[in-house]
Amino acid sequence: MKRTIAFACMLVLVAASVALAGPAYPQRWNYVNASLGSDAGMGQFIEVLRQSKDVGCTHILMPEGGWYKGSGNAEYLARVEKVKAVAKELNLVLIPAI
Repeated sequence: MKRTIAFACMLVLVAASVALAGPAYPQRWNYVNASLGSDAGMGQFIEVLRQSKDVGCTHILMPEGGWYKGSGNAEYLARVEKVKAVAKELNLVLIPAI
């Protein structure tokens, strides 16, 4: 009887500590190989952003670093601004890999 009570108390303590610990991984990253050189590529990338958010991602690591360095192509920069706006709307952090 004493063992049963002791075991039950241990289970309650373990369950309480797990519940109070919070999420094991507060940041969830996704690596996305994006191409913002075309409208179709931008559309695909935005769809991946939405899917990533739906599964709990918080950060997007992308090798498309041209926008970070600066590009003279106005259409490209417009697509970059659109992607950044969507990421901000979804509360995702974009991390360019240069």
